[in-house]
Amino acid sequence: MTSKAGSNGMLEKRGFTLIELLVVVGLIGILIGIVMTGAAGARRNARIQQANAEVRGIVTAVRAYKVEFGRWPVREYGGTWGGNNNNADLIRELTKVGNGRINFLEVSDPNKSFCDPFGTNTAYRINIDVSNDRVGASSLGPDGKPSSGDEIGFSES
Repeated sequence: MTSKAGSNGMLEKRGFTLIELLVVVGLIGILIGIVMTGAAGARRNARIQQANAEVRGIVTAVRAYKVEFGRWPVREYGGTWGGNNNNADLIRELTKVGNGRINFLEVSDPNKSFCDPFGTNTAYRINIDVSNDRVGASSLGPDGKPSSGDEIGFSES
């Protein structure tokens, strides 16, 4: 702050110098940068946790369908849905409601592919191995690339 001697000999404060204001603005900018970096990491971790929960939910829904109806919700020989292909037909079968049907899986729009939360528009990959009585689901992970080490998956027999 600058000071100036008044008419009575007392110092009067007049305001902040440009340097002081620039220092404060710089510090605020640094703090915002630190907070935003932490928030981006928290968002990424939240999406990973969401994907983990969703792949487990898909596997549980498919398994529950088989227990309830004594058959898989798909063609007799099984197969793989999702990834670059559409998983909407399988998701639709798991989300049918009404006429006494059970809703095995909650999704926002059962007429669309069920995509992972990473914004890559990649549908969850769902594999049903009828001959070995196994089901699994997976996501390509945050980077949306196969074999990069950050894939998320779950399977049970």
